[in-house]
Amino acid sequence: MPGSKTNVMNRSQVLAAVRAIQPSKDFLWDGVSEDDRPATTGELQEGVAAHRKLGRTAGSATKE
Repeated sequence: MPGSKTNVMNRSQVLAAVRAIQPSKDFLWDGVSEDDRPATTGELQEGVAAHRKLGRTAGSATKE
């Protein structure tokens, strides 16, 4: 593609760079947009519980 820059790093260099990132630094929230904020543990648990309550929707399957 014209204008696309290729990565000059090989696979091992990319893996080394990714592994060098500390787990606490893998995502940094800039504080600007609340939509970009990572979910807290409580929010994740609430979301999983809400999803489990959904189950199968009524009328989702048709017998023909």
